[in-house]
Amino acid sequence: MTWVIRVVTPKKPARFVLVKPECKVYYNGRYYDPTEITVKKGDTIVVIAVVENVGDEGGTCELAILANGRPVRTDRFYIAGHKKARRTFSLKINESVNIDIAVKKAGEREWSDTYG
Repeated sequence: MTWVIRVVTPKKPARFVLVKPECKVYYNGRYYDPTEITVKKGDTIVVIAVVENVGDEGGTCELAILANGRPVRTDRFYIAGHKKARRTFSLKINESVNIDIAVKKAGEREWSDTYG
């Protein structure tokens, strides 16, 4: 008789992080890092956000563009384990704001990662 011993490593649950070098804000003809920009009232911006699931299991995340800490645009989507997803948002700004990009696991209260 031959015995086979199998070691099972538990899968890591989905965990979402922003791929910060790939997150950009397009404003006035050039790309900016979200940490270096304040947008003026009446201007239009394009926000590019890249999210990575660093867990083994897939899951649904919620991505938000924050203006002065308040969500102004959100999107929910599924990302398989160890994969990235890119989302692009176009926004017309109604007041002078600081822009942040935030992500969390769908259903959670707190943002797990923010950038801006």
